Amino acid sequence: MPLPMPAFFRPATCRARLCALASCFVLSIALAGCGGSNAPTEADMPPPSPPARPPQAIDVFARQTLRWHDCPADVTGPVPEILASRLQCAEMQVPLDYRRAEAGTATMALSRIAAGDAHKRRGVLVLNPGGPGGDGLTLPLYFGMLWGAADAATPTGAASRRLAAEYELIGFSPRGVGGSTQLVCSSNRMLPNVPNASYDRTDAKIATLLETARLIAEACRSNPLTRFFSTDSTAHDLELMRRVLGERKISYYGYSYGTWLGKWFESLYPDSVERMVLDSTMSFPGSFDDNLAQQIMGRQRVLDEVLAPAIASQDPVLGMGATTALVRHEIRRWDPAVQSLVDQQLPIADSRLFEVSLNILGAARGLDHIIANLAKPVTGSAIGAAAASHTFSTDPGRQQSMRSAAIRMAARYDALSQQSTTPILWMPQLSLNRAVLCNDTDSNSDPGFWVNRGNDFAQRYPYLGGSVTINPCMFWGGATVRKPAGASTARLLLVQSEFDPLTVREGALATFDILPKASLVFVRNEYMHGVYPYGSPCVDEPVARYLLGEPPSDRRIECDGKRLPPAETAAAGTLSASAVQKADLRPIYGKDPASVRALDAIRAVIARNALSLRPVAGPTP
Repeated sequence: MPLPMPAFFRPATCRARLCALASCFVLSIALAGCGGSNAPTEADMPPPSPPARPPQAIDVFARQTLRWHDCPADVTGPVPEILASRLQCAEMQVPLDYRRAEAGTATMALSRIAAGDAHKRRGVLVLNPGGPGGDGLTLPLYFGMLWGAADAATPTGAASRRLAAEYELIGFSPRGVGGSTQLVCSSNRMLPNVPNASYDRTDAKIATLLETARLIAEACRSNPLTRFFSTDSTAHDLELMRRVLGERKISYYGYSYGTWLGKWFESLYPDSVERMVLDSTMSFPGSFDDNLAQQIMGRQRVLDEVLAPAIASQDPVLGMGATTALVRHEIRRWDPAVQSLVDQQLPIADSRLFEVSLNILGAARGLDHIIANLAKPVTGSAIGAAAASHTFSTDPGRQQSMRSAAIRMAARYDALSQQSTTPILWMPQLSLNRAVLCNDTDSNSDPGFWVNRGNDFAQRYPYLGGSVTINPCMFWGGATVRKPAGASTARLLLVQSEFDPLTVREGALATFDILPKASLVFVRNEYMHGVYPYGSPCVDEPVARYLLGEPPSDRRIECDGKRLPPAETAAAGTLSASAVQKADLRPIYGKDPASVRALDAIRAVIARNALSLRPVAGPTP
């Protein structure tokens, strides 16, 4: 039976991309969702804490009946005819506070693709793309498309077809984003523009970094509902979902932060998990501060140990140095504005865009030369005009690609160099991200610690290291929930690439170490974040078999990466990212263009959320 909802939450008007942003929040003490003036105050809501047993509110809210309906076309995009009748959406009511069912209600948007063969249905597979703040509402559609078009003549393709036939796929917008009740951090204070945090460590700049962190914390904390948005709350939402769906157990696939959420859920409700895949795994034994530090190191490692050697191997064409050491020195000496432009443009976690990364770095080298030789003050329009006639490479293909990248980067130059301010009015994804980061685990509250860490990281990891000083959690007042113990004997499956820059191998292996019965698929010589579907039977078949109830017999499976083109043998400008992608798909997922589109869409959803652990280093995106 449906539960009554307080008037200040109206999920029908908060569907993803169906309402104007202005109608989905109230400024100042913004409600998380479509707002009114009768929101509970912070004094009315004691801080939540994880209960020792399933919270009472689950029993109350588990009595609701979901009303499944057609999904909005502007949310899903085009739907193949074969899946149209199997795709549905619904809204589930969840308690704000699982300790007190009467404290208020939020909404959680769900989607599903029914199993292709109802007679062989084995249960539900819940999908999460990461974050915090990632919206996975469309993932069931994309995985349904990909698996349904797999080549049944190959063992991995046949297993993928079984996944489409036997699993009901569930996607969801976590509380705070998308089609669910939305969270917004806002303030009438102005946020300064603070790029180049690694390259300007003057007292004045550091004071600005700390003030930025404080303003962000105040803007988010001023919303009285912020404390109710955490991994703990979402984990309870997953258990409530299981019960409302009427499932004895659920299976789960999570990427990046989705591994943190999945492990939290499994720790609270181990008997509710059938199978669980953790892809690109965070360090669950660590805090968010620990994971952020690892990510900053990981980004620098890809630049120094993957991209720099590749650039050196192509010195006759790229002209940035014939050795890795020379290339690293070249990159680190660039103008700080160029460094910031690279940070904004470089697809650091997607090896399919390997060639794109090399072109961006080549374009940045040219921009640095242009800026050094232009009359001051330098403007973006002047840089763009000079880039149009600058020689970036002797290779015609590279020249064209680098020039285009340089002109795009030049268009961003003025925004980086101006001492501007912007209002604090964050979209739900970033607001939820900050709430979860600070609510989940305690952070060091000493600003001096973050100044010193920023100074250290700026030297060791100049690509992004100095921005660690902008940590709003130091002004948060501490976590609002308690992370459960992570050790488990569950037979989970982890998937990890060797050089993943965002969830680094050290963190993934720390989680693997506390899971003695888990298995790991480890991809060497690869830096993809969000590995599966990878297009290699060595990776994809163990994942599919595991989800079909056949866990690997080996504790660790090692696969060779297929990063294309290889750094040692790349022929400059001969292979585009799209060509690589199509070639990867055909052996397993067939020649149907829908397969390419589906993988594109899966990667896009993961990429939109892959950077959200990074520190805030400038105006709101």
